[in-house]
Amino acid sequence: MTLIEKIFKNYVKGSKQPLNTVEVVSESPKYPKITGYAELDDILDTCDVIGITGYPGSGKTSLSKYIKDREVIHTDAFLNNPHEKIPEILLNYMKHSNKYCIEGTQVTRLLSRGWEPDVLILVYGSERTDTKGINKMIDNDLADYKGKVVCFNPRELSE
Repeated sequence: MTLIEKIFKNYVKGSKQPLNTVEVVSESPKYPKITGYAELDDILDTCDVIGITGYPGSGKTSLSKYIKDREVIHTDAFLNNPHEKIPEILLNYMKHSNKYCIEGTQVTRLLSRGWEPDVLILVYGSERTDTKGINKMIDNDLADYKGKVVCFNPRELSE
């Protein structure tokens, strides 16, 4: 069993979210899907700047644990800053590196400010139902984005 299989097997078995706030989503968003571990590895091998986003509870942080060859920036670490200043703070922080991954619900807010990753991975498969405002923000931010987006469902790859 690969490292990512172990990470997501544990994630699927026991989400930290209360059961009444997690909804399993099987319908894929409109973007191409990552269908296997080899495809995910290819993306990681060929892309220097990776964004990982998705609704709360979808598995973004779990996916980021698989990435070992670059710094992983967790946007949740910046949530103690004023909401309107988070994108600018993140953009300034990322200037020091040409190879990194940034993950979190705040990632899509960077897109309208000119940040463009080599690939944006949209994690889906389960989502919290008590975070509709964040979910809507992500949907709105992605609506006009023209860069490369792929979907990743940890539940489909871990079964």
